[in-house]
Amino acid sequence: MNNVVLSLCKRYKVKILFEPLSYAECDFHNTLNEASNLVTRIDSSYFGLMADVSHMFNNKEPIESLESNMNSIEQVHISNTNRELPETEFDSYIEKGLNILKKTKYSKRISFETNDGNIVN
Repeated sequence: MNNVVLSLCKRYKVKILFEPLSYAECDFHNTLNEASNLVTRIDSSYFGLMADVSHMFNNKEPIESLESNMNSIEQVHISNTNRELPETEFDSYIEKGLNILKKTKYSKRISFETNDGNIVN
């Protein structure tokens, strides 16, 4: 990553988070492992990883990738494959992911996505 970008991040106290997207949307760094390697190579406290559970599921990425890449993850984004927040319960993939976050005592950002942006009916 360009040193100019990182120096501006430092100056303005901004962190850039890289989000691996599904194979249908992007053709590089689609998994947490690939993106975590990029974060490690750049080696800056101003560059981290955002894990999006929906993209992980679409890519058939093992949910256990959350745990193995925890050192790079700065935010976890939760939604099902319809980009919705379930009204009653999470599917087993998301439930396993939430259990991994609990087990590892993950304490950084977690965001939830709803299809229409409204979490109240």
